[in-house]
Amino acid sequence: MGSANGRGEADFSARTRRLLAQRAAFRCSNPRCGALTIGPGATAEDVTDTGTAAHIFAAAERGPRGVGGLSDAERSDISNGIWLCAACGRLVDSNAGNGFSGSLLRSWKDLHEHRIRMEQGGQSQPFGWVQTLEVLSHYILMPGVVRFSKLNLLFGMNNSGKSKLLHILRALSYPHLLMDNPANLSCVITWFDPELRKALVEVRGRWLEYRVDDRRVALPPRPYRVLSLGPEAYNGRFFRWKASSVSGIAEFLGVDLWVARTVISNMPSMLPGVIDCVAFCGDDVRVSYRADAFDQEKIGSVAVWFYALAVFAELQARVEPTILVLDEPFVTLHYAAQRHVLDLFESATWTFQVIMAEHSLVAYERRRHGWSTTVLVPEGESRSRISQKNEDIERIGDG
Repeated sequence: MGSANGRGEADFSARTRRLLAQRAAFRCSNPRCGALTIGPGATAEDVTDTGTAAHIFAAAERGPRGVGGLSDAERSDISNGIWLCAACGRLVDSNAGNGFSGSLLRSWKDLHEHRIRMEQGGQSQPFGWVQTLEVLSHYILMPGVVRFSKLNLLFGMNNSGKSKLLHILRALSYPHLLMDNPANLSCVITWFDPELRKALVEVRGRWLEYRVDDRRVALPPRPYRVLSLGPEAYNGRFFRWKASSVSGIAEFLGVDLWVARTVISNMPSMLPGVIDCVAFCGDDVRVSYRADAFDQEKIGSVAVWFYALAVFAELQARVEPTILVLDEPFVTLHYAAQRHVLDLFESATWTFQVIMAEHSLVAYERRRHGWSTTVLVPEGESRSRISQKNEDIERIGDG
């Protein structure tokens, strides 16, 4: 799909198409579908194949979702493909691909392949993530929809409503966050588990009401776990610990010492290209890195904290869908460390979602590396408009 005729055609080879199908176990990668795309044909020697190797960014310049700044070779590479059934292939390309961004399709592919990998290994794992957050009414945020992918950037100046939006996202799991400082709001959150689910959250003064799949409930089932770290975590915890230690990592993650030891012990196996081994000496943690893993002089001891954070999130994602929320994570980090952290979370091996809120443009360039971008655009003196339109993103980026 995404292969409209035109100059610069970049079709997949037969080998790439076959690999996409095999890596998807011949199942549609759309989490709302999952249909088997291969089966017996009309005769004993026939096979029916209803799958399609769809382009994430289009094969031709005027195709759905555009070319994403990719060359012909990049657009014909397996990294730009996703296996879908014929119906979903047509769906994602309809209306010029609007509603099905490149970052969303990449998320579908990554999560589907991980699910197949786990099933092949005989392991069951929860499969799901948040799809949308729709604000219906709010005193700071104008009505609008955020469509989430696996990697998400949220941009907005101070007091634009970034923290409020993140509070709403936590509302299903932690209702006290809404009721500690109650203000009227109404929103709808949809998520996969793996079926599509929907929850309406309404706050009216001291009154909180939930509706899950159009049924009123006292408390919704927790659809996902939110692991959240904000500026207070980095400033309050991070720089008081100059060396790696169990107690330091435990405080940074907000967990007890035993959980921290579990996280640390799993770092070599979950980061084999970066960490050779870890050793405990009382409270101290000695980490042996691969020599070519990163520029240790520029990044220093920052790496171990974020490695622990990623491993903690992935371990949790093995038992329940997990979102890692990073609110202004780069306030005190060297640029090399910022790039290193972003590279870490871009690894396709992780199955948790990442939502990173930023007021600066440090991470803006990463939106071309699989990050879905949302901006909060000031409208008047006290409200912000939620936008994922390219023109608003470009304007914020250039401004």
